[in-house]
Amino acid sequence: MPNPIIPGGEPFFFSGGTVGCLLLHGLTGTPYEVRELGQRLNVAGYTAVGIRLPGHATRYQDLDTVPWTAWEDAVDVGWDLLAQRCDQVFLIGLSMGADLALHAATRHPATGVVAMGTTWELPRWRLALARRLVGIWPYQRKRGGSSILDPVARAKHPTYDHMNLHAVLQFEQLLAVVRETLSEVTAPVLLVHARQDPVALPAGVPQILAALGSQDKSIHWVDHSSHIITEDYSKEEVFQVVLEWVARVSAAAATAEAER
Repeated sequence: MPNPIIPGGEPFFFSGGTVGCLLLHGLTGTPYEVRELGQRLNVAGYTAVGIRLPGHATRYQDLDTVPWTAWEDAVDVGWDLLAQRCDQVFLIGLSMGADLALHAATRHPATGVVAMGTTWELPRWRLALARRLVGIWPYQRKRGGSSILDPVARAKHPTYDHMNLHAVLQFEQLLAVVRETLSEVTAPVLLVHARQDPVALPAGVPQILAALGSQDKSIHWVDHSSHIITEDYSKEEVFQVVLEWVARVSAAAATAEAER
């Protein structure tokens, strides 16, 4: 029998119009990270779906045997769910979900991609440590909790209290594929990133932007937030920027379709 889902970490489906948004959470996180953004999108008239990635929102040990391709497959299932009822589909991800969103845009005709807190590559020392310890000490306690400056939001945030090193190494495999295929992403892309992000280092964001094959691509930097920008002090700014960008790109896509 599967382990129960962490309270607050459930997936969501907010029914709306024929423009859909597939929202993807990060490594060791839950759909809670993108739920409020999904609610805002739904209020604006969009259909918003937040999936739970395999091995997440239950026990951190459940990530022990999950390959990164299982996360990819889950995104594809979510895509199919939205594509069956929506004329346009946006991919919107946070942290590892951002990398999954960008990779999904190489396999599906996304109307646009919003990638928040995207990782270009993991620090070499972190990878070396993970490879050394995964067989003897595979679970590392998260010191200080999740990367959220707002103490109230951090206390409410449902997540694993340990990092699973097997999952870290799977994430690195995903990142290697993403770096190789970013040139295949041609849909409009908005990168949203905290200037002081301690997890997905900001230095990698210009590299992501340069590697993208998209013509319509941009970066929006936010201050006063850590890595999980959808829950931190700058979340209202993030929500507004995403809503305005999705509206612009959706309208442009609809106009282009009507002129064909």
